[in-house]
Amino acid sequence: MIGLTTVTWAQEPQKNEGNKSPVEQAIQGLKSEDIATRRTAAQELGNLRDKTAVPALIDALKDEDFGVRMNACDALGRMRAREAVDSLVECISDTSRDVRISAVVALGYIRDNKAVKPLLKALERDKDEGVRIQSAQVLGLIKDPQAADGLIKALNDKEWRVRAEAARALGRIGVSEAVPSLIAALSDAKTQVQSQATRALGDIGDKSAVKQLKKLLVDTKDSDLICELAGALGRLGDDSGLKGALEQAQSTEKAVRVKAIQALADIGKVTDEVVAAIKAAAASVDRNIKFIGELAASRLRIELEPEKPAKKEKTGEK
Repeated sequence: MIGLTTVTWAQEPQKNEGNKSPVEQAIQGLKSEDIATRRTAAQELGNLRDKTAVPALIDALKDEDFGVRMNACDALGRMRAREAVDSLVECISDTSRDVRISAVVALGYIRDNKAVKPLLKALERDKDEGVRIQSAQVLGLIKDPQAADGLIKALNDKEWRVRAEAARALGRIGVSEAVPSLIAALSDAKTQVQSQATRALGDIGDKSAVKQLKKLLVDTKDSDLICELAGALGRLGDDSGLKGALEQAQSTEKAVRVKAIQALADIGKVTDEVVAAIKAAAASVDRNIKFIGELAASRLRIELEPEKPAKKEKTGEK
């Protein structure tokens, strides 16, 4: 999910009043007349993650300051406070787009199905692109099939990032009714949308998508998309992307190489070239590439040579 910067202002640390615990102090801070103190208190309660603070944080969602409301949303999300779902849903209609995004993100941590309908409403009607992107993403995390129709509609959103996130969410939910619309999304003007639609089709596993995926594989020159297509086709039992994945496995771009190795594992065909590519990845000094190479080797049952122990440096002492 989109990272949120918590709103705080610098202030002098407060002295412990009596024998109050840090949680009690922060709860008291939410009642301060000073905005900075209230913002910091909400943030601190999120860090402490003590659920005795949930009622006070729910009250803070109605604070006059958007920063306090935003930090309270963040804190409730970090606590996975299911009892706050109704109040967080109300915040999806907040006048501040930052609060709306924070509320949606919090609901993504909690993942309660009660949030599905309000999130679909935000996905369809909110004027802010960020809110719609987050709503689509959280719907994918909740994985409620009832969200499918709204996400299919979002594949036509005017903003490509929303379309891409909607495609990814549909893949996570895995409903076959989305397949025709995802196939149509393979013709999107943005390769990022094509990539997410490709991955979703591979995850859903409907072989009716193979023909269009193979056509796009022939037409595209985009390295990332080639890897996604090769992997999706592989998961659908088609090895048409093997050549492209092997070529991309030689890429100097780390991200592309990682996706190519993943695609080779998805295809599942063990040839001399595949073995060489995966062994080279597993021997890489780059941790991400090495990890993916080792994982692919495990999936394909390719035996890797054991690492040689590092030589001890001579100290010169007798």
